[in-house]
Amino acid sequence: ARHGSLAFSYEGDDYEVGIAKVVVCPQCYSAIAARLGNMKGDYLVVDIGSKTTDVVYVHDGLPIESRSITIEKAMVKWMKEIQRDMKVQTGKDIPEHEVMKVLLKEESHLPIVYAELINGMMREKVCSLELELAERGYDMDYTNLIYVGGGALMARDHAGKYRSHTAYDCDLCANVKGYEFLAGQMSERR
Repeated sequence: ARHGSLAFSYEGDDYEVGIAKVVVCPQCYSAIAARLGNMKGDYLVVDIGSKTTDVVYVHDGLPIESRSITIEKAMVKWMKEIQRDMKVQTGKDIPEHEVMKVLLKEESHLPIVYAELINGMMREKVCSLELELAERGYDMDYTNLIYVGGGALMARDHAGKYRSHTAYDCDLCANVKGYEFLAGQMSERR
């Protein structure tokens, strides 16, 4: 790559992209960037990713960096733990794609008892995450909670209890759309 440009191939086509500016911000911040102006009060934005869960604390539309954290609990680790626990409980090696079918409510040929075990294990994972958030000082009883991205599907479908102040933005492209929104905002200011 030359300075200021990036060359790569994708699906057999060659590309070269000129890089004018780089801006870095947390993923879950970008996912809610377009809504910040409407966020009055306290919000906890939670992005359960593949390797980490990013949490941004927002007060009256402003992200508070000192209260934002990253937790080492996320989907890759959870999937491995579920597969391990299924091996212990059933004696069977359940492939990851079969576990995902159950969690995403897709057609699976696994016995119903296996699906119930898998769903119960994911409920425990989401509950454990929320307990950790509470232990870290976030009040889950009154703080508005927004799960964003792909992990929002797991949180929505495996939440331990219903809370009227919890929302699930399950758009898998939420972060990308947020980055596009932020880039547009920055280019308008020039």
